[in-house]
Amino acid sequence: MCAMADDGYETRDQVLAASSDAGFAVTAEQLARWHRAGLLARPEQKSLGRGRGTVTVYPPGTAAQTVALCGIRSRQRSLGRAAFELWWEGFSVDPAQVRAALVKAAMDLDTVIGVPSEANKRSHGAVVGLLSRRLGRERTEKLAAVLRDQAGRSTGKSLWPSELDMPAMPPSVDELLEIVLPLLASAVPIGGATALVGETMFDEICVVRDDTKAMFQRLSSWAEPMAWLWGRKGAVFRLLADMPKFISPAELPDLVLAALLVRRVIPAEVLTIVLNSPTPQLLREVAAMKTVYEEVPGADSVFTPQAIRALLRNKEAARRYLPSMRAFVAQHEVEINKVMQGSPLADP
Repeated sequence: MCAMADDGYETRDQVLAASSDAGFAVTAEQLARWHRAGLLARPEQKSLGRGRGTVTVYPPGTAAQTVALCGIRSRQRSLGRAAFELWWEGFSVDPAQVRAALVKAAMDLDTVIGVPSEANKRSHGAVVGLLSRRLGRERTEKLAAVLRDQAGRSTGKSLWPSELDMPAMPPSVDELLEIVLPLLASAVPIGGATALVGETMFDEICVVRDDTKAMFQRLSSWAEPMAWLWGRKGAVFRLLADMPKFISPAELPDLVLAALLVRRVIPAEVLTIVLNSPTPQLLREVAAMKTVYEEVPGADSVFTPQAIRALLRNKEAARRYLPSMRAFVAQHEVEINKVMQGSPLADP
């Protein structure tokens, strides 16, 4: 048994023990059901040596994946949705489980833009009903007309039709739908979104997932210091900072599908620049002051958002704050340097 662990394998007993330590009661039968469904890797039988029998072992990381799966299953009964959420979190699952969820999301989109298929015809009423409840009849009809027009690619109209007014920021979910869906519809291939999912290699789908998560994380990390700085006036920054929290597990297939479509519209080099661009200096400086404000005792009365806004605006009022800030930095240099080492955006 020790030899199995030394080789990196995890025995079934070790996986069950890890789940128990995390507060989940898992049985060997449940493990078998989950690996048959593609949520866990299949185990192997390893020999313990002549006359000593065999032991069931799993690949390294199975215990951590099982604990994560138990957490998901505590709020999600569907194995298919649990598999997709597990994959979104970075664990390996059966690709068929991921594709099944993406195909379902793609078929729903194809229904909206009028791509014909027998499955779409059967689900058409349900999808139209959902849109009607979300947007209302008038906006649903207008949106459907725009989507059909964009999907046809033959009218030469602008991507942003004049009849769709740009909403005030921050937009509601309904207003975001009115903006985003025409853009996505323009990226749908001739065979529909379902065909796009079918022709995309699974490795590329995984790259899209990772890039999407990185994009959300970057937007959130960039917006958080500005949301703190501007308070109530920074509603847009707060919206961006909290965006990852707004995504429910049920929306993940739609999000990945949208990212697949967006990659057909935005050149790869542009996406690379966005994902790899350095943090703007202003954000680094604001993040540095926010870190000091939150983590250095006494700084919350000196490095206030009001004082920092005055400094950034270069107003005459900034002279009231600079002396106390400089004095505080001189007196707490060691503490400031220490907390700055753990700041993801701020320079020491």
